[in-house]
Amino acid sequence: METPPAHAVPPEWWKNGGVAIRFIETNPKQQGSKAWTRYEQYKMTTTVAAAVAMGATREDLQSDFRRHLLILTAHETAVDDDSDMDTHTAGGKRDARQSEFASPEGSKQRPTRRQRPASDGGEGEQLHVKAEPRDIPAAVATSSDERLLAAMQAMIKAEAQETRAVFKNALNDIRQSIDDVKRDVANERSDRQNEVRSLADRLGLVEKRLSEPRPRGNGNTTTTDDDKHTLVVGGFGTVPKEVALDTVTKALDEVAGFVEAYATSEVPSVVFARFDTEQAVTTFLRTQKNVEEFNGLRANRSRPPEERKAQRMLNKIKRAVCEETPCEGKDVRVNRNSHRVYHVRDAVATEVARVRNEQIEWAAAVTANIKERCATLLDE
Repeated sequence: METPPAHAVPPEWWKNGGVAIRFIETNPKQQGSKAWTRYEQYKMTTTVAAAVAMGATREDLQSDFRRHLLILTAHETAVDDDSDMDTHTAGGKRDARQSEFASPEGSKQRPTRRQRPASDGGEGEQLHVKAEPRDIPAAVATSSDERLLAAMQAMIKAEAQETRAVFKNALNDIRQSIDDVKRDVANERSDRQNEVRSLADRLGLVEKRLSEPRPRGNGNTTTTDDDKHTLVVGGFGTVPKEVALDTVTKALDEVAGFVEAYATSEVPSVVFARFDTEQAVTTFLRTQKNVEEFNGLRANRSRPPEERKAQRMLNKIKRAVCEETPCEGKDVRVNRNSHRVYHVRDAVATEVARVRNEQIEWAAAVTANIKERCATLLDE
């Protein structure tokens, strides 16, 4: 069995961390690729273990060796020694041949086959001389280690700076999120406080209105509640306000749902009666004929404010005509649908005035005294 050459490549050398190696400094791989980046990191290492520590994979080492980018340092030394040995052996071969052909007596005798040197085809291969790996100079090893240490420190510093920047950005994002949440919470709290204050104000207003005594027939109120809860009671003629209010109050005091009675002038032709619900108004309209104190009066649903104002103006016109002319109230008729006032004499009705768009349109025959008296009544 033949002994393998001393400088042969060890089997599975890439698994032995103590194998001495060196790399070609020029990076031939595609720039920007992952393989290029790894090669830049481990190309300054001098052992398999250091290369793996710097990111080299087993596949990287085998591929770099096949492409002559990685050189086994011991193998490289053995090859150099073999070159020197070849030269030395060749010279010695020639000297041996010369000595073999010279006999001690000086005669030239050709050596036999057994005496032929092994280099001529005998046993063994003298070219395969065992060569020990040459030691790397201390200065070279120190320089390589310093470059490797500087590269590792630069890489660690760059990674630390990148990590610090990432954490700083993340911390800024978290702070911004916290500020946004605090601002939203403050706005929400402010909105809720405003709602609570608004509800408290409304509740206080309701409690105040409920605690105030409601006037019943004193004539001082000018409430404008919903028309659906208000009735208009007519048939008073020129009765003063106090008498009209007292009459309505006594007549409706026992009626369910009645709240108050009020008038809008000192000599009202109608009095307003307010109830608490629309159902109470409807019930009273159906049963008002059964109320004894309400005898001679009539109640109807209240009309809109514009309509009520027009009716008041018609009443003022009728009163002014009665006061400034020698006629009675029955001689002055009011058409509340057409908003006209007529003076009836000898079965002939003569138009006195008409109310349109809250304005009075007087007939041509109406005297100035009637107009002035009507204006005075409207100003009261």
